[in-house]
Amino acid sequence: MCGGLAWGCSDSSEDKPGDGGQKADQGDQGDASTKSDGKLTGNASLSFKPTWGKNNGTQLDPLWKPSLPYYEGDSAVVVMLCKVDDTSCESPVIVKEIDAEARTTEPIQSSFGPEIVVKGLPAGSFKLMIFADGTTSRAKGYAWNSTFSTKEKAWGGVVSEGDMMLSSTTPEKGENPPAEAADVTLEDGKTSELGTVTLSHLHERDISPDVPKEPGNMVVAVDKGLRYVDLSTYNVAELSAGTGVYTHQLVDSADTPLTGVCGMVKGKGDVVYVLYQSGYAYAFNVKTRKQLSKNAVTFPQASNASPCKGALLSKGGKDYLYVINADANPIGPTDEGMWYADVTTLTTQAVTATYLDKKDEAILSSGFGDLVVHGEELYASQLTPKNASGGPQKCKGKICVFRITVGTKGAPNFKPKTNAYDASALMEPTASFDNAQGTIKCLTSGKIHRAGLGIATFDGSGTLKGHDLLFVGGCLEVKVLDLNADAEQVDFDSVRAGKQGFDATVFGQNFASFQLAPDGKTLWALPAYKAVIHFDIKVPTAGDPDHRQTFNRMMALPISLTSADLPAVDSAYAKGNIDDHQGPLSLGDYKAPADDPGIDINHGHAVVYQMTWAPSTAGATFQSASIPTGPTFAITPKSLWIRGSGTSGVSGLGKGGNLGVYDLASRRAVFFSHAGQDYYHYFLMGPGGADEEHFFGFDLTPEGSSELATYGLLYVAN
Repeated sequence: MCGGLAWGCSDSSEDKPGDGGQKADQGDQGDASTKSDGKLTGNASLSFKPTWGKNNGTQLDPLWKPSLPYYEGDSAVVVMLCKVDDTSCESPVIVKEIDAEARTTEPIQSSFGPEIVVKGLPAGSFKLMIFADGTTSRAKGYAWNSTFSTKEKAWGGVVSEGDMMLSSTTPEKGENPPAEAADVTLEDGKTSELGTVTLSHLHERDISPDVPKEPGNMVVAVDKGLRYVDLSTYNVAELSAGTGVYTHQLVDSADTPLTGVCGMVKGKGDVVYVLYQSGYAYAFNVKTRKQLSKNAVTFPQASNASPCKGALLSKGGKDYLYVINADANPIGPTDEGMWYADVTTLTTQAVTATYLDKKDEAILSSGFGDLVVHGEELYASQLTPKNASGGPQKCKGKICVFRITVGTKGAPNFKPKTNAYDASALMEPTASFDNAQGTIKCLTSGKIHRAGLGIATFDGSGTLKGHDLLFVGGCLEVKVLDLNADAEQVDFDSVRAGKQGFDATVFGQNFASFQLAPDGKTLWALPAYKAVIHFDIKVPTAGDPDHRQTFNRMMALPISLTSADLPAVDSAYAKGNIDDHQGPLSLGDYKAPADDPGIDINHGHAVVYQMTWAPSTAGATFQSASIPTGPTFAITPKSLWIRGSGTSGVSGLGKGGNLGVYDLASRRAVFFSHAGQDYYHYFLMGPGGADEEHFFGFDLTPEGSSELATYGLLYVAN
């Protein structure tokens, strides 16, 4: 009788006494006629010869192939039988490892392998899976009958990295044929002969958290307009179904489509102001997805400028738009000047903004790095040059925050204290920070620093309860000013002299971007540069069993607004080793912490995963080409979204592709699958650089393969 494999089999024959195999039912030794949910009867046999397939040597990237534990010829062979309707064998009937007596001694190779006869199988029709349980994976505790952590339900959750699985397809370069359970019919007292079978699927497990779907949309500013990501499906929304058009492109008064978006300002209600590098802004309703009018705000003297970052302030029934000369890139340069405009009647008439420069106000000579609104006042951050010709002497060479009041027509008053500046000189841009480890040094000398600003109400206890706080990003710390106490600086260390800031040393350097969580309980901060404190993993080598591989850290910092007396790292994200790093070892200048706080935006867990399975690939880790450039972000109830700052057609996220998505529950990056894949296959992709083939981030371009530069993100709840 034919065994019934879709890609061929031969007739069955009578069993020969003395053959046999190791039996197991989901890992338990026992009679093959018994399973946990009922009885199976019969004493059938199965014979086959496993091989890898003739092209297996070309499947993996040449840089990784010598190090990855696949195609191990001495691997144990395991047979899995499942119900005929269980196509991916989520609930196997039998999982049975072949013992030495049931196989000849040849190793598994490309074109030949051991002769195997499995005895004691139940009679009937089944789905059949055969896999080689890799020698290395077994040594690491990932044998099929071990208990290891996995999210995979297919194949009973017993298959891991290093295992090779049955497929009807021979491999090709860079291809991984799917694992395919074959149909087989086993007869009592007979042997079903399968002949040569190909174990050509190299197995990987999905290391990504599940996509954190939720209600709402993510609005993304791109060169030609706005795109929407439906967070309930993670699809990029078309303007109309079936059109293949995804960008809401705004037009001018002559109906000419606009390009050159450089930023986006959240307005009142559902309105945003889309900013253009050429010196214009247009209003758009993000709920109705309609341009409010063709009238523009014109920014004079915008040639060679960057009117790309701003804020909206409402006062006396009027809405005023303030735009600074700085682009959306938080590590991009700032320049002289700013603009303001009354946009209250923009839907009915065009508006020309008023331009202010150093002739109008000395502190505008070097521009502002960030701008936020508090009530009817503005706060602006600036790295004041040491040689500045005007402004407060105390601000020179430091990060300074200016309070700016607003006149009846929206004109900013830079000297609200009886014709004097109201400025807080906080720190040098590369100031070191003292904590329990000693003095932590800022290592970003020579790089651009822009101090991000964030405003939030503290709802903890003590004297700060109910106070509005202004958070100011430094290199290694976040300074906090109490706006209910004349911008007095909040002290986070009563022992050390002076007013100490919030310790952010383990998270990164230069905190240039802040976002308030939708529930108002957490203020998130994002660094522009990686942390000076590295984490590491133990990667034994032949000459050094205690060898360590370090990896860079770059963490989103969650600041709790409901902690006891002072803002603190949110307890939901403060504890635990999410990246499986080695722990508090002191191998460099600083000691790594035992815990792994925040949200890792540099994917340390992927480095640990890689080093676990391929320790000799330390020079080609996944972090290569994955550190974001100039990131800003948006936060939803379930996820954190990051955009990078790149040139036209380049996202600035490297392997992150168009957008990075991070699951708040697991505190890890979501690795999105490529077309034709069920999940992102880390090792099959190879260690390559920032190209389409290796992207793991969210694909914002379903209509093609192009990478998009992005200029802003906004979460819109339903």
